[in-house]
Amino acid sequence: MNQGIVVVTWSGGKNWAELCLKSLESLKERLPIYIVINDAPNANRVWINSLIPRYNVIEVGGDFRELGALKCIIERTDLDEFWLFQDSIEITDPSFIIESFYYDRISFSYSKNTFQYYIGKWRRDTLKMIEIPLPKTKLDAIGYEFRFGNFYRSLETGIYIVDSDFDHENRETNYLETLFGEERLTVVGKYLNKRVSLAPENMIKMERVQLTSEEIEQWKESYRK
Repeated sequence: MNQGIVVVTWSGGKNWAELCLKSLESLKERLPIYIVINDAPNANRVWINSLIPRYNVIEVGGDFRELGALKCIIERTDLDEFWLFQDSIEITDPSFIIESFYYDRISFSYSKNTFQYYIGKWRRDTLKMIEIPLPKTKLDAIGYEFRFGNFYRSLETGIYIVDSDFDHENRETNYLETLFGEERLTVVGKYLNKRVSLAPENMIKMERVQLTSEEIEQWKESYRK
C-alpha cells in the first residue's frame, strides 16, 4: 500500500507553499511528500529547482487546481491513498495523518462538510471510478468542491471525519490575519489551520450570497471583536 501526502500550489503560491511544507517537515522521513505546481511554466524556476531535491515535484502546464492535482496523482504516481492539502494549510499537529494511514482502504474527510477545501485522505481505487472534471476558473473549483466530494463519498462504504468542529463560521476561534501582505481568515482546527482568501469568489462561497463592499467590512468586523 503506497501512501503519501500531496500539497497543491500554483505559480504564485511560493510563500504559502513553503509555509505548508515546513509544517509537514516532521513527516518527510516517514511519508513521501508530493507538491503539484499548477501553471508551472509561469512559476519561479529557481524556486521549483530548489524543491526538486526535497520533494516529489509534479509540474502542471495549466491551472486546474485541486481536481487537476487529484487527476495528476492518479496518472503520474503510484500512490494508493494520500492526504491532499491546499498550500494555504498549515499543519499544527500531524498525528492525525499518521493515524489515518493505519486505516488503509478507508477515506477521511478533515471536515464534517465532506472534503471541504478538498482536505482529505483520498483513495486511488475510488478516484479511478470517477471522471475527474478540470475546473477552468476559481469559481468552477468552488462549485465542484462539495459536488465532487459528495459523489466520491457515495462510492465509499464510509468516510471518517477528523475534526467535526472545523468551520469557517466559528467566530470564537477563527480570526483575521495578514500574511505575505494579504489579509485572510484563519480557520482554526484541532490539527491544522486553513487561511481562506477574502477574494469575492470565496466570500460568495462562505456567505452564499454576493456581499457589497460595506457588507464585507461588517463581516470582517465580526471577526475582529
